[in-house]
Amino acid sequence: MIAFELLKQTTWLDLHQMMQKRNTDLQDISFARISLEKSTRQQRLRRVFSKRLVNKIFITNSHFKNIHIEPSLGLTEERLGLKEILEIGTPSRIPELDGAIVLISNADIDSWERLNYFSNFYEMHSDTIFIGWDTDNHHTLHISMAFATLVDFYIQSQLEHFYDLSRINPLHAFLQIGCINIKREHAYNLLPKALSAQRSNEVQGLFSNSNAFPWRNSVINTLSNSHPGIGFFSDSRSASSHETYPDRLIDYKVHWIAPVLNDVSGRVDDVLITGGIPIVPESLRFHPALIDIHSENIIYYNLNHIIDTKDIVSRAVDKYDKFGKKGILSRFEYSISRHGDFSLSKIIKLASSYFKFNLA
Repeated sequence: MIAFELLKQTTWLDLHQMMQKRNTDLQDISFARISLEKSTRQQRLRRVFSKRLVNKIFITNSHFKNIHIEPSLGLTEERLGLKEILEIGTPSRIPELDGAIVLISNADIDSWERLNYFSNFYEMHSDTIFIGWDTDNHHTLHISMAFATLVDFYIQSQLEHFYDLSRINPLHAFLQIGCINIKREHAYNLLPKALSAQRSNEVQGLFSNSNAFPWRNSVINTLSNSHPGIGFFSDSRSASSHETYPDRLIDYKVHWIAPVLNDVSGRVDDVLITGGIPIVPESLRFHPALIDIHSENIIYYNLNHIIDTKDIVSRAVDKYDKFGKKGILSRFEYSISRHGDFSLSKIIKLASSYFKFNLA
């Protein structure tokens, strides 16, 4: 087959040797020692928290400023500026965290300096359950592995590297993140605008530029030659952090999704919750996070479509027009049902099932 002949011209065999080494390295006794240390702390916290009433959760803002705890769980929600605390230098102990849950993001500790400072902070708080929710485990494995060592319950949002990370922390789960860039209340408030907006037929897709992903950058550059709505975000912040982000999504019927690797970008849910149709890589068609999306609400593209986008963009626009307001509502209801608020509730319930604490 031509494809196999082409494969033999790549670094395929080098990858085989690299994977052999990686698999061997992961069997090293050091990882068992790390896992044992994690288990010791987890089991101690389980004894301490067993049947205890937990009524407070601290949530950091780095990735989670737009999600909130469900009132039915009976937890008081407070915000913790962890990244800011760590940027100052050596942190001090915070007594208010005793007996509480702290939800942190990989973005809070995404440098070696902050990792080192947080290591001390984590050890200071021996009566606190730290839950780490990692949104970038697919492309920052070195940070993710360190992150997993410094939390009591580790959750990854992408499928990649599950085994590697399980060698670090035995209390470990995969959970799709859902919509975390738009507050649930704000999404409801935007719905009338989403239903009535006169949207462009042009495809939209603005992305952060990163030298770490040359293939993705080349795809975006190719698409931008024929679609002015696709390109790199000019602001130094990510596209989704901008205040006008939801309104810009509503300006368009269809949106091109260009993930950094083969991850399910949070942009997919952002597009759905604002009523648009995402155009997503074919390789994600049967991904667990997308497999139950109705075909009227999503379109998949292959490499040929990147070269000639006319047909697929036209089909996406036709699909949007065909289902009209009914389609907008269908996409909104699908995404709102798996909003990050509900993902957070699942995480708390999973933590409660292991650590045996009670919720009001």
